[in-house]
Amino acid sequence: MGATLLVYDELMADELIEIVDDNDHVIDTIMRSQANAKNLLNFRAIYAWLVNSNGELFVPTRGKWKKLYPGGYDFSVSGQVAVGESYEAALRRETLEELKFDVDQYKWREVAKLTPHHDGVACFLKLYEIKADVDPAFNKDDFEVATWLTPKQILLNIYSGQYFKPDIPLTLRRFYDYKG
Repeated sequence: MGATLLVYDELMADELIEIVDDNDHVIDTIMRSQANAKNLLNFRAIYAWLVNSNGELFVPTRGKWKKLYPGGYDFSVSGQVAVGESYEAALRRETLEELKFDVDQYKWREVAKLTPHHDGVACFLKLYEIKADVDPAFNKDDFEVATWLTPKQILLNIYSGQYFKPDIPLTLRRFYDYKG
């Protein structure tokens, strides 16, 4: 991980992350736990949806032991961009860590760059899509279970009370053509 400092507690890894200005230029570094405690939105992250040929998205459910959104739906891949790392490098690293495969072996693309001030998301982020008909050997340290669902099924489950990472509905409505 290079310059990234990792400190582990029983709930989550703490790491040094970059703080950015309104134009996504790095202005400082801070521990992830400090950014969370201050409810900062000016850090970087990636989200990715793994999409199969049926148009279903791979939806993992976060472990109940996770500090943030325990037992909630998550993106197929998500994570903060490490110090000195590009968004694309974070996508590659997080996909390998969370889904146990090399994203470059499949077709992938950047869907959007979103910001907290303009789009109302949790941080500065890039959303990616990975097209593949694979059942990943997802990381059991992060996720309890995972399933393939259509965007409509995901949102209906959320509306019925399924806990979730907050940016999921926005990405489904804006980029996966489900307005329900």
